[in-house]
Amino acid sequence: MTASPTFSLNLIPVDLGRTPLLWALSVTAFEQVIWPNVNAPDQTIEIQLDDLFSFLVEFWKPLLLRQTYPAGLTPERPSLLAADAAKRWANVPQDQADEEGSELDAFEEAHNLALAFGGMFDLPPLWLVRQGEQMLCDTNRNFIHLPFGKVHTELTRVGDEIAQHLRRTDEAKWSRIIEAWGCRDRASGVKLVSWSASLEDEVATKLIDQGLIDPPATFAEAVNDDDELLIAARVAGALPYEQIVQILDIARDFRHHRADGLDALSAKVSAYLRTFEVVEPHAQGETVAIFAREQLAIGSGERVDIFGLATKLGIDVRVDAIGPKTFDGLAIAGNRYGPGAFINRNGQRIREKGGSDLNNDAGARINLAHELCHLLIDRNHPLSAIEILRNRMPGNIESRARAFAGEFLLPSATAGKIWDEAGSPTDRYSLEAVLQRLADYFGVSFSVAAWKVEHGARWGLGQGGREQFRRLQAMLDSIASYR
Repeated sequence: MTASPTFSLNLIPVDLGRTPLLWALSVTAFEQVIWPNVNAPDQTIEIQLDDLFSFLVEFWKPLLLRQTYPAGLTPERPSLLAADAAKRWANVPQDQADEEGSELDAFEEAHNLALAFGGMFDLPPLWLVRQGEQMLCDTNRNFIHLPFGKVHTELTRVGDEIAQHLRRTDEAKWSRIIEAWGCRDRASGVKLVSWSASLEDEVATKLIDQGLIDPPATFAEAVNDDDELLIAARVAGALPYEQIVQILDIARDFRHHRADGLDALSAKVSAYLRTFEVVEPHAQGETVAIFAREQLAIGSGERVDIFGLATKLGIDVRVDAIGPKTFDGLAIAGNRYGPGAFINRNGQRIREKGGSDLNNDAGARINLAHELCHLLIDRNHPLSAIEILRNRMPGNIESRARAFAGEFLLPSATAGKIWDEAGSPTDRYSLEAVLQRLADYFGVSFSVAAWKVEHGARWGLGQGGREQFRRLQAMLDSIASYR
């Protein structure tokens, strides 16, 4: 069976005459063998072809539509799911841990291809989990972001070719599963919403019946994942039904409009992001923030008028007080809604709940800068980024946006320079004075100011200032432990 160059399941028959279903399998990504053994490119595993086919038939919909992890978890990569769950279960009742453990087992069964081959143990994992326009492929040794469309095409090709082979081998014996493969894209509107947003069928039905979500007309439409409200429902899906409805109502209020300034800056930022090697999400956020300030001609020592800037870029910014208090806000942009950003005046970061000018509120400024990052970078498909307790935004995307917000409002280099000009203090009184000065002038929280001083000092002191940096860290731990 031929393979595509970007991602391929390489299948070679072992002995078609004697064992027509026994095939050798290896997996390639970007022309490198990644499974079963990256160190032995010629190594394969011998599988029963019907095992792989059964896996594709049974888990086709979750593989292509599901984009969230169970139990509200957002691990940095699929292989860390169990470790993150173990940390969570240390602080929950046993019956809850048992229930969530069953959810994790079911999730892994659908997304870890290595479990498809009955009786074969100790295989390295082969996770496939969708994240927007990418498919995360995780083998422990390799963590690769693959184009979703390429993976979809390859899985379709493999399934079609296996179906043809089974038909030639014994059509009567395999007719039912071949028929099931042919019907793999059939599903009701409720099921398409349920899989796409990771919602229970009952919740999906209610949202459809109330007109809050239009179900995809076809499976292909659901796969395209271009409905802003469906994405919003996915991100908020771990919340109670009433809160999901409230968030969807907010999103629906943002009418679609042109935002040429935002589009132009987003294009430049996205192009710039593609010019450097893959780095950690927080490093991406900080680097892009520095670049965005340069493009907007905002000096490193200038305070950003974040509300005025958002309006200038064409972002519809709205502020209102709604519950829950853990809901900070959302960003939305697509073909039907936005671009817009909502800031919740009741959010836990907002200091002046009744203030008339939130441009001077550190929490509101951080929230809006956070949403600006989503609107600049995460525009490869419709976005609905929601900052809320137990949301389902991928952890790496949130980490990048948090880093962007802090760096955009207060560059680390500037914070480090001001600390240095003040005499590089590490005593509480003098250090608190520097932090307060930064917080007041740049309009950030005390904890953000402490975070940026720490980052700026780390690079400014260099190797020779390790002891002084340790003293700084120790005092910052005392002053702002949650930075």
